Order: sequence, then structure tokens, then C-alpha cells
Amino acid sequence: MSYPNGSHNRRVRGLLPGHGIEYARVVASTGQFGMPDDWLQWQPTCHHNHRLMELAETFVGLARTQYLYLMYAWGHSYEFDNDGNWERMEQFCAFAGGRGDIWYATHIEIVDYVKAFERLKFSASLDFVKNPSAASVWLNVNGRTVEVQGGERKRLDEVEA
Repeated sequence: MSYPNGSHNRRVRGLLPGHGIEYARVVASTGQFGMPDDWLQWQPTCHHNHRLMELAETFVGLARTQYLYLMYAWGHSYEFDNDGNWERMEQFCAFAGGRGDIWYATHIEIVDYVKAFERLKFSASLDFVKNPSAASVWLNVNGRTVEVQGGERKRLDEVEA
């Protein structure tokens, strides 16, 4: 969900989980690509009318694999008609779309993936991991991308670089 005109407070946010709402977008944009600290105060990267292509170029160029990056551009479809700038979003999609190194996901897909990742159980010695969720999670082990399927216990000490 998104808050009407960005209006929210602690009391409103506290009511949401009881109604099955797992995430909510706020209006204030960060200009950054970090993962949300609070799913109920999810700050986007930018509005589609503010630095969209500049931020897209920065995002596509990010290469540090030890971080999860997220570009979240928000806006309303009526704004494209009002502002006469559908080409802005078309330009963004042509530039950022169709890349094999970017996961294009819905809000809930991101929330579900991060929750599945957070549920992983690693051995103290880090030689194996157990995925108690139903969803697959991917890890970087010795420089290789490794899938840990839902319900799987996977040895990590046998993954070769």
C-alpha cells in the first residue's frame, strides 16, 4: 500500500499487520539503492519525475556483489497523461529492462524473498545452511551463485570457487 498523500504515523503503521498489510510506501525518496529498514515505511529511490534516468544509470552501474541493491521508482499513471511524459517511463524501461543481472519484482515478491532469506539457518561453522521456507534463496559462496531450494539443507563447504 501507499499512504494517502504520504500521511502516516506510528499508530496507523501499528494497525496494518493486523489487516494483512506487509508493506507500505512513503512519499519521501532517498536517491539511494538500499533495502528498506522498515517495510511499513518503505522509502523509494525516486519519483519518476525526479532524476529517474540519472539514478537508473547509477543503479545499472553498481557492481559490488556483497550488497543487495534496489531501485524503486514510484509515481502515478495519471501523472504521465497530465505531464505528457509517457516517453520518460518508456526511456527508463528501454534502458533498465531486459537485463539478466537485474531481478524485476513486485513489492510482495521482494518482501517474501527477504523474509525467506532472513529465515535461513546457518551452521556455526558455516559449512551448511538450511532453508525452512518454501521459496528458493540464492547465496554467493566462494564467488559462485548457489541456489538453496525451499526445504533444502545444503552443504556450503563443498562449493568450489
